[in-house]
Amino acid sequence: MTDERDTTERLRRALDARAETIHPEPDGLDRIEERLMARTPLTDAQRWTIAGVSAVATLLVVALLIVAANDDDDDTDVATDTTTSTSAPEDTTTTTTEPPETTTTEPFTPATDPFSVAFPSPTDSRSFEAPPAAARAYATDVLGFTELVLGGPTTTGEGAAEIAIQDREDGPTTVVSLEQREDGAWYVIGSETEDVVVTAPGPGTSLATPFETTGEALAFEGTVEVVVLAQGDPSPLGQGVVTGSGVPPAGPFTGTIEFTSPSEPTAGVLVYRVRSPEDGRVVQATSLRVRLTPFTS
Repeated sequence: MTDERDTTERLRRALDARAETIHPEPDGLDRIEERLMARTPLTDAQRWTIAGVSAVATLLVVALLIVAANDDDDDTDVATDTTTSTSAPEDTTTTTTEPPETTTTEPFTPATDPFSVAFPSPTDSRSFEAPPAAARAYATDVLGFTELVLGGPTTTGEGAAEIAIQDREDGPTTVVSLEQREDGAWYVIGSETEDVVVTAPGPGTSLATPFETTGEALAFEGTVEVVVLAQGDPSPLGQGVVTGSGVPPAGPFTGTIEFTSPSEPTAGVLVYRVRSPEDGRVVQATSLRVRLTPFTS
């Protein structure tokens, strides 16, 4: 019995050693069994031993096949992992960034001096290519006319014109004076009516609040409304009343007018209005451009 065990052990070792040195073929198991069964008759114990060895050999063959398959997979993985990635060469060129160019924004300077005209403001988007359009806009926007009859323009010189306006066909006449400036547009310089003549202040005068005004006027009950406007703004900065004569001829007036001081010198317009005693509409107006200055104590 001991000899059989020794034989079995030697056989197992021999098979193990042999299995480590060979790569099994697909029909390897059949060939092993044929060689074993070709021997001389065996005892039952030997047959069981051979059967056990065959089972072990089978397991070894399967294991070797699995190991071989794993080796193939590992080789594939390694080949994949060791693939060399070629990177683009780094750009060693040095780029010099120029500092941003500093742009200095110059203050807008209109072609026409705002202090040299009454309407429209040279900084306004509105401009007039013909005297009638400028006179009509001035009469309604600045002088305050609600009813308007416009006469034909009268040329007074190169680049200068006058247009007569009335609140009705037989109403008193107000003459609007206009000039064409370098930019080709027409501007209003002022207006006048024979019933309201202003002697002070004169056109272009610098005014701070309050200021004195003098002149002569003929109006219903002698009342003349004085309005202070900033150029391009229809909302009054100040207003007051002066009194001339209610019956012909025109009588003198003197008055003091206050207005809200601007923070800096501002182009402005003084308007002297005469209203209708029937419905209060403006029927005539004298106006002039002035320079409104901040108040100084």
